[in-house]
Amino acid sequence: MAKNGVFPPPEVLNLVQWIDQKCYRIDPPIPLGIPLVLDHLNPVLRELGAPPEYVRVMEPLQLCVPVAKNGVFPPEDVLPLVQWIDQKCYRIFPPIPLNIPLQLDHLNPVLVEMGLPSEQVLLQEPEKLCVPVAKNEVFPPE
Repeated sequence: MAKNGVFPPPEVLNLVQWIDQKCYRIDPPIPLGIPLVLDHLNPVLRELGAPPEYVRVMEPLQLCVPVAKNGVFPPEDVLPLVQWIDQKCYRIFPPIPLNIPLQLDHLNPVLVEMGLPSEQVLLQEPEKLCVPVAKNEVFPPE
């Protein structure tokens, strides 16, 4: 989604508009308790003053895998990239709200075609940290 009317550059949009993920609950929920500092990379959030966040990574919650919607698949030059975006999501603690208002606009062509409107949201506390993973020791090609 675009934030506050700021859309990614065309070369980035060509990729990210196709990153849709379906998330599955996973077991077992064994907490890690790893401390991390998370810095925002998105230029809109950085410009709005989103500070670094000091969190503890807790139990795994979900595995998110790439999907296509309504039979609309990424173009041939993009599919080899997005098909490998698998993420494992962990609960993070403590949840400290940012309270940053944002306007979100859909980027995915299927949702844009449906005419979904912009959404006004308030960015609250983080709940999860999602990190890339490989499944069954099958790694993306170099």
